[in-house]
Amino acid sequence: ASIWSCRSRAPATAVNSSPSRCRKRRVGADVTTRRFLSLCVGLASLLVAAVTAQGPRSVWSGVYTAPQAARGAALYTTHCALCHGPTLLGADGPPLTGVEFAGNWNGLTLDVLADRIRTAMPPGDPSVLSAQDRTDVIAYLLQAGKFPAGDAELPRDAGSLAGIQFQAVKP
Repeated sequence: ASIWSCRSRAPATAVNSSPSRCRKRRVGADVTTRRFLSLCVGLASLLVAAVTAQGPRSVWSGVYTAPQAARGAALYTTHCALCHGPTLLGADGPPLTGVEFAGNWNGLTLDVLADRIRTAMPPGDPSVLSAQDRTDVIAYLLQAGKFPAGDAELPRDAGSLAGIQFQAVKP
């Protein structure tokens, strides 16, 4: 679509009665482009608001994989079961599943749990477990606690783990 746009260089007077300067311009493309850009800006704003409102992810959103938990189970048997029991219900050490465990960790992020393992587990030689080993063991603890598995492995870096919150009760 086109419209005529007219502009006068000077106000019409008795002395200057020259016609206005007129030109034909397309408006359809301009209006469509403006509408499209407005729509894009609006959608981007909604996306930013939605991501910001979500806050940290939860252990209920499938933050580990089943194969990762299986690797963690083997590590648990070798390095943790002596103190925490073969069923994770505790022995010399506290339980790593159930109501007591959930109550102790509820509301904390997984980087806190990973750091606890890094600095104190297993007793006497915490350096025996690598960062990957620690996250594999955490994946096993989540599986034992009946938290759902997902499509991506639990990340091993503290920054990513800080974005995943342990919630004892499904939101």
